[in-house]
Amino acid sequence: MARILIADDNPDLLEITTATLEDRGHEVISVVNGAEVIEQLELQPIDLLVTDVLMPDKEGIETILEIRRTNPILPIIAISGGGHVGPVDYLTMARAAGANAALTKPVAPSKLASAIEELLGNPPAPA
Repeated sequence: MARILIADDNPDLLEITTATLEDRGHEVISVVNGAEVIEQLELQPIDLLVTDVLMPDKEGIETILEIRRTNPILPIIAISGGGHVGPVDYLTMARAAGANAALTKPVAPSKLASAIEELLGNPPAPA
């Protein structure tokens, strides 16, 4: 299947998301911030990125902007619970920065899987 890079500073969500995508046959690389996203993109090819918007060290919008300068075609899904502002504002900014899709946390595994399959050009299997 696909090699998916996931960035989220919440270890529980990162573990659940990783397990969900691995169960669907994807190879998953998990990191905790945008700086690690950039490092991984320099080390190996990635088919799709799922990134939290609010993270320490290098947040998601800054990461998306940096990626888009050098890789305009990498599919990116931004996710956010919104913090103090609300997820809609952060996700609107993420889309403006170049994210292909934006999902509100908590993201149902089936919804995330559907978004990933759509961006990878693989229609989801019928339920």
